[in-house]
Amino acid sequence: MTALLKIIWIGKGINEKGYLVKNKKKELVVQIDKTYYRPLEIDYLKGDPRKALKIFKYKNKYNLKDLVKDMMDSDISLAQKNI
Repeated sequence: MTALLKIIWIGKGINEKGYLVKNKKKELVVQIDKTYYRPLEIDYLKGDPRKALKIFKYKNKYNLKDLVKDMMDSDISLAQKNI
């Protein structure tokens, strides 16, 4: 029969830690590391499809103008249905 393992959480926020309880002993298994925090405000995001184009031979189905037109057509259609 497999023994059930239990993790207990102690602390709050950045100080919260997870301990595995085995045979009435606690072993630290999860701890927060600020190194892996992502900034809340990102001023500039930019995608670059060159790698996908090169490695996967990816081809765009839409250019930006066609994509915006398709999105606007869809929004207009939904708005007309809700009138």
